[in-house]
Amino acid sequence: MATTAVGTTDRYRDPISVEVYSLLVLSVFLALTVPIATLHWSAVVGSLEAILAFALVAALADAMRVKLWNAMSFSVSLPVTLAAAMMLLPWQAGLVAFLGSFDLGELRREVPFPRALFNRAEVGIAVFAASSAFHIMAPPGGFDWPAVLVAAGAMLLVDFTVNTALVVYPVAILNHASASDVLRRMFSPKPLQSVATYVGLGLCAPLVAEAWKSGAVFGLATFLLPLGIAGLVYRQAQSLREAAEHMDITNRALVTTLERIADERRDERLAISGELHDEVLPSLFKVHLMGQVLRQDLSTGKLLQLDDDLPELLEATDCAQTAVRDLVRDLRRSPLGRDGLVSTIRLLARNLEATSAARFDLRLEESEASQLSQLIAYQVAREAMTNAAKYSRSSSISVRLQFEDGLMRLVVADDGVGFDPRLVDRQLHFGLQLMHERVEAAGGRLVVDSLQGRGTRIAMTIPPRL
Repeated sequence: MATTAVGTTDRYRDPISVEVYSLLVLSVFLALTVPIATLHWSAVVGSLEAILAFALVAALADAMRVKLWNAMSFSVSLPVTLAAAMMLLPWQAGLVAFLGSFDLGELRREVPFPRALFNRAEVGIAVFAASSAFHIMAPPGGFDWPAVLVAAGAMLLVDFTVNTALVVYPVAILNHASASDVLRRMFSPKPLQSVATYVGLGLCAPLVAEAWKSGAVFGLATFLLPLGIAGLVYRQAQSLREAAEHMDITNRALVTTLERIADERRDERLAISGELHDEVLPSLFKVHLMGQVLRQDLSTGKLLQLDDDLPELLEATDCAQTAVRDLVRDLRRSPLGRDGLVSTIRLLARNLEATSAARFDLRLEESEASQLSQLIAYQVAREAMTNAAKYSRSSSISVRLQFEDGLMRLVVADDGVGFDPRLVDRQLHFGLQLMHERVEAAGGRLVVDSLQGRGTRIAMTIPPRL
């Protein structure tokens, strides 16, 4: 049966190109089966028990299908439908696959109706072709062992080839991916292990066929238990693989977080150095200058000038002390430097404008917020602003910070190229994941609204006092 059937992605209607393609595949399946079934109606009636029995067992096994990647899934009913391909005529086996192809998402209305028909039709076509190949290559003795395995192997190869050829296009369209990327992901991360699993499961078809020959419906039913165990083992293997991938992603995210912290500390140092340069150094320079003036007065004997110059020295000293005191107080008040969040975001915008073609439109509202709230807001702003400046190809990026209804709200929006958030490879890019985790840990909400060609809008809402 199918190793990759187009499964659920969302509740929305599929693109027109996918629906047209689905209708075309369904038309091909009907052309292969309906005329023959109509002309040989007595054969349909005579084989009705076998068709329904194989279809029922296949449907029960299909309920244990394992999701592979986005719109692809692996079905453990493969040996059942291939056994039907061995025992029945090609058009009969095709009907078994069409009737037995079942996805629980259909009951939950997660699979659009045209796609559900496509799932069934493409599996039916693949099994029809596989059955034809088996009957052409079957040994004269029918099921003589081990010669039957050669024909079964050919049948399995044809089923995989036809099924894959039919599925690649719609999966690529639904996930905005290339055909090569779809093929790669079908067997990732361990291609040899995935192929071995598929071949091993498919070559169980002769055993299922023998069970049918020996016990008919009851013989088929006995295979539900091993198929269920196989599905459970495969699910657990998938869970372990996903857990390993999640751990790997988490480890990489931690490394990225450390890099982000280093960058943020650099920004803080830049902010502090700017305040020292603008506020403290001028006062200290004046102290130094007035000291030189007093020294000149003393060396030239102009003692009367001391009464005029000394007050200026004291005033400069007071200004320097006040500037240092204010800077220290502001640093204690905010983890982001003097004047807190707004000042640091403005500094970040200036730095990004200096290294990119983007220009920032800032509308930032001043308000008292806790240190933690300011830090989280800055981290989200920094990630969103940096990504927009580097990757959006937008000439203008708006940043809004406001406080309303007792919440801190930050919005970073651009009119650039946009992207599909569902297709972000989190094994390589952790920015969105880190933003979500930071905001959700603070009891807030982060919304990423983006479409390819329509820009990106990132909105964060958190309590101002954490």
